[in-house]
Amino acid sequence: MNSSKKRQLEAAKAWDIQRGRFFAVFLLLFEIGIMFAYGFSSTFAPFTATTPQSDFSNQIILYTFTALLAILGYGLLIAYSDNSAVAGLTTTLIVIAVSVQLTPMLLRFWDNAFSGFSGSLQLTLAIERTTMVQCSSLLLSLTALVGRMGQVETILVVFSYNVGWTLSFIVTQYVQSHKGPSSPALYDDYGTNYVYVFAGVFALITSLILNLKQGRPSSTGSRHSAFISLIGTGFIFACFPFTGILYPNSNNVYRITEGPLSIYFALTASVICTYISSAIFGKLKVGVRESLVGVLSGGVTIAVVAGAINNIGACIAIGAFSGFVSGFWLRIVHPRLNLTRSVDHLGILGPILVCAILGGLGLSPALYQSYNNLSITASGLGAQITDTALMSYQLAYIGIAAGTAIVTGLIAGFISLPFRSSLNDFEFTKLVSSDFGLYKEEEGEQYEEEERPNETGQALQQGQQL
Repeated sequence: MNSSKKRQLEAAKAWDIQRGRFFAVFLLLFEIGIMFAYGFSSTFAPFTATTPQSDFSNQIILYTFTALLAILGYGLLIAYSDNSAVAGLTTTLIVIAVSVQLTPMLLRFWDNAFSGFSGSLQLTLAIERTTMVQCSSLLLSLTALVGRMGQVETILVVFSYNVGWTLSFIVTQYVQSHKGPSSPALYDDYGTNYVYVFAGVFALITSLILNLKQGRPSSTGSRHSAFISLIGTGFIFACFPFTGILYPNSNNVYRITEGPLSIYFALTASVICTYISSAIFGKLKVGVRESLVGVLSGGVTIAVVAGAINNIGACIAIGAFSGFVSGFWLRIVHPRLNLTRSVDHLGILGPILVCAILGGLGLSPALYQSYNNLSITASGLGAQITDTALMSYQLAYIGIAAGTAIVTGLIAGFISLPFRSSLNDFEFTKLVSSDFGLYKEEEGEQYEEEERPNETGQALQQGQQL
């Protein structure tokens, strides 16, 4: 190693040490500040003897499902994006811990900003459930970034995401509650916009800024990471239908009864058709990315109208369409989009972001039109308006999520960029894939790596002969 490269390596290592110190001091100051903030401004919600026990039971059940979705679902899914399962799970723990403390405060701040500053923060299971939904959105977004960020960048991205996501959530809630009589409940039953649209757009913008340089491969990820991530997908599959019931509009009672069943059937169809599509475009092999995130696309698409569909066949058709879109995206579009390994490490843009937008701008207006054609005026659908007006609502709510995500992503990217390390932050972890038949070019890289020891052995034999 020449002296110039040696000096660069030493400088990079010294910078990593400085970043570690900043990370520790930053979190210490945050913890002291949040301790005093909760101590002086938060209370528990008042309990009355007339409060039905069923209300508490329902909240506990919903909170439990949401926590499982975030921690064991998307948390385990992150393990595949990092170079080891342990590193991925460590990231999950710090993300959940910071968000659980920060999100309720931010929700109260933005609510006061729109409704007037008064009173203290009353902590309830409903607020914590909203926090876990935020964690689900954040962890999903991080699957596109984990493995390419250091500790400081990760924590800055988490703080920025909390601020932007809570703003998007409160604005969406505020607009609907103030437009209740004229806003149909069909536009977004399960919070697709502020959960999935926000996550996808934020991941895209932030990764474009942080990964300005082309990535270079590091060590191949652990095979155990893939298996752990598949367990995470299983938890998401199980908990998905019961976690997104957040909107204040309670007219649509079907979202609690029929909504979960609609999502389940759409998910099953997306699993089957994602596998079919992956095999068609992948030389009869099913890819790991398709198994991890592609199979969830049906639930994302149908979530916009899950509580308004009363036909299981239609749910299956929606899930099947989403599955074919996911398989095509991950086999054909994603490898070309991510040639430089700089964006969307796990492949969430197609199955999550694209399907969420298709649900909002395509599925919801089409379903609303079919109800109008059949002269069906279900009480849960809200006011009857024109298809053009419904489309404008969809564009408005998707615009709220996407707009705040773009601004938040730009802020997160630019404040994190100065902390980037040239030593390791522009490396990407080569995802374990050849055993599962993922992509031809990655299989070729694996074959090249397997040939290198043979070349080395031949060189040693020649040296011994000399």
